[in-house]
Amino acid sequence: MTIADGWVFTDRVELRGLPDGQIERKFYRSGLERPFDADAQTFLATSVQRMIRSGMFATERVARLLKQGGPDAVLAEVERLQTDSSYVKRVYYSALLKQADLSSAQLTRLIEHTSTEMKSDHDKATLMLQILQARALSDEQRVLVAHAAARINSDHEQRRVLQAATDVPTLTSALVLAVLDALQTVDSSHERSQVLRAVARKGGVTARTTDRFMAAVTTMSSAHEQRQVLAVVAGEAAVSSSAVGKPVLAAARAINSSHDKSQVLLELLAKGAVTDSTSASFFGAANSIASSHDRARVLTALVSRPALSETLLNGTLESSKGISSSHDRATLLLHILKTHSVTGAARTLLIDVAEGITSSSDRNRVLATLVRTEHR
Repeated sequence: MTIADGWVFTDRVELRGLPDGQIERKFYRSGLERPFDADAQTFLATSVQRMIRSGMFATERVARLLKQGGPDAVLAEVERLQTDSSYVKRVYYSALLKQADLSSAQLTRLIEHTSTEMKSDHDKATLMLQILQARALSDEQRVLVAHAAARINSDHEQRRVLQAATDVPTLTSALVLAVLDALQTVDSSHERSQVLRAVARKGGVTARTTDRFMAAVTTMSSAHEQRQVLAVVAGEAAVSSSAVGKPVLAAARAINSSHDKSQVLLELLAKGAVTDSTSASFFGAANSIASSHDRARVLTALVSRPALSETLLNGTLESSKGISSSHDRATLLLHILKTHSVTGAARTLLIDVAEGITSSSDRNRVLATLVRTEHR
């Protein structure tokens, strides 16, 4: 074996095994042979330490340390190395995870070391993924990993860890809240959206977590990603309950794109999220749709129900005042007259809305239909 410092005119040590089991040692300084004295021994010791600190022989050293003192000895050795290299720490910790079954306390200690002592986002995330994928973690330990992921600066690496943390059959509220806390530091709408959709698909949107979940949705800058997340929520969560439905509808209101907002509201309507108890949140979102066409689509879907409460009918008529297109407003009012009985306060409100139609032909069509309906 030759251990050298450089390539040309190097300082080096040559070690050769002899037939009788002895070792021949030679030392060269700047390419010239010197006695194998204390200077040579210092060079060899320093070189070996540099190799150890570079991560060489980590697997073999971890195996030996485990025999001597168990996982605690390995953790202590990493601390003793006093290296700033995240890579070296990762290879030692990774070898430890592969070779030993850690106690809960030891695994917790390893997670804490990973989050506080390692600087590289990639090395930190890689080790956390190994911890999540290779061990049957308790929920408390998964929560600890989620909190530790908040110290990862890279949105991509943080998303990888948080998504893996949610890869369990059932998500507890504690784990969901820990993931949502960590997501506050993920600026990328795309990366955040992937984690939120993973949480929603696992049933993580509940009465306890909805408010925090929707705060993570509304602070995303991409209307498209907001729509993607809320679409999953509409399909997976119990949006028919007001405890979940109201925050979801409020989050839909924060979407800037009229088209994306209307698509979310249509999906929530289809899932039964709009009731008398959630009507204020729904109309708050519907009234914020700037596009006449998109607002009319949403309101038409609502009044297409076979039975419509007075609260929802009156709310629809009030919201229709914001439809600036004469054709779209008239079409909506005609649909209401065709499918529902309009009397009392609703009749007065419908006439008021019809009078606001700027096109005389569209206005007259609505009022004439009202008269014919009442005559029949």
